[in-house]
Amino acid sequence: MRHEATGAGMTPAIGIGKSTIGYDDFGKAHLIRSGGDMHLIQAVAKRVLLAEQSSPGTVLENEFLDTHCTGFESDRDHILSLDDQEALDATGLTSDQISSSARRYIESNATIITLCLGITQHKNGVATIAEIMNLLLLRGNIGKPGAGASPIRGHSNVQGDRTMGIWEQMPDEFRNALAAEFQFDPPREHGLDTVNSVNAVERGDVKVMVSMAGNIVAAISDSKRAEYGIAKEDWTVQVTTKLNRSHVVTGRESLILLMHRDSVADVCNTPTSKRIIVRLAPGAEAVHTGRPVAT
Repeated sequence: MRHEATGAGMTPAIGIGKSTIGYDDFGKAHLIRSGGDMHLIQAVAKRVLLAEQSSPGTVLENEFLDTHCTGFESDRDHILSLDDQEALDATGLTSDQISSSARRYIESNATIITLCLGITQHKNGVATIAEIMNLLLLRGNIGKPGAGASPIRGHSNVQGDRTMGIWEQMPDEFRNALAAEFQFDPPREHGLDTVNSVNAVERGDVKVMVSMAGNIVAAISDSKRAEYGIAKEDWTVQVTTKLNRSHVVTGRESLILLMHRDSVADVCNTPTSKRIIVRLAPGAEAVHTGRPVAT
């Protein structure tokens, strides 16, 4: 299924909102090996620290580190102790390629690091993101124009969730505005995100799970723990358009509610696909044709 923005933006230019490459093209690009992200970030950070050692006071943003950061010394010692060959083996890159990236980072006055599901859904995702933040902090790339971390969420519907207030920990400022606008008092107690929900289920604090589509068991990083916890619940309710792994992992009682959807087939000729199934909800025809949706 193509995201609406992708389809609307690409179709006028190339006739379809799909990839313009074949999978063989990946073999011709400079890609790191699966799971090597954290090693690459650490290897770049090590070169940044070594450059600072060679020219003290010219590479790191020491004032920024002293003012806004803690634990720098221990992190520096850890990064400098890492084995260079291990990083090369994990990433599949050469030392020159990593050094080139580090040099470009050092020479940049402002750097944005963008990350998406390839990192967040990995078993070392949290540790890798922490290393990304540490790398940004070394050069003071937080809180200044043109710099920072940019986590890109994987589904178009998620992009606007926080703006619309779909979050389990909305700040009081938002809830006060919501209360004033719609004349009701929204709940003040924070809810649970996916990871903390699984932790609560495992502890026995949550007895009922209602899932709106998705595949929580497969999507969460520790599927075995999720399966174990969900099986302890009294009741699970899942709303879905098609069956997946999560629908056979249920509580003591389970209800699966199937939603109706319409499908149309676009017959296309692209390097990666010749037949695309586009899922349409009622009223979505305007999105499918690229016409603006009336508001």
